[in-house]
Amino acid sequence: MTAEYEVREASNHNAVAMNQMLKGDASLIASVWSHAANVTVMHPVGTQDVGWDAVQASFENFSALASEGTFELQHQSITVTGDIAVEMGTEHARGKLGGHAYDIQPRVTNIYAKQAGGWKMIHHHSEVDPSIVEVLGRLQAH
Repeated sequence: MTAEYEVREASNHNAVAMNQMLKGDASLIASVWSHAANVTVMHPVGTQDVGWDAVQASFENFSALASEGTFELQHQSITVTGDIAVEMGTEHARGKLGGHAYDIQPRVTNIYAKQAGGWKMIHHHSEVDPSIVEVLGRLQAH
């Protein structure tokens, strides 16, 4: 099995976890990510978090408002160099957040590191999507 194949499998597992999270259950996210203190995430809502506890909390907070969501990574490209892999693509996510519909397609970069438990995400960066920022703004206004 090649490293690229293993990273693709880790990415597929991330897609399963994201689909579940967008339906309101973030429990699989922990199996996708490294739990290191230096993992980082930059979400399409414009937030950034550092460290596993903050990253996990960000997904749990989002999932608490999420329902009826779907997720797909399109235009996937994976490059592996040693124990680090970079994945680029376009995420297509849609669903409801606090009852408000959203449909976003930000470009993303994910970085995976090979660890004892396999390939784990250590960084996710998404373009900020103004439409989902607006949905969150409506929710915060209430």
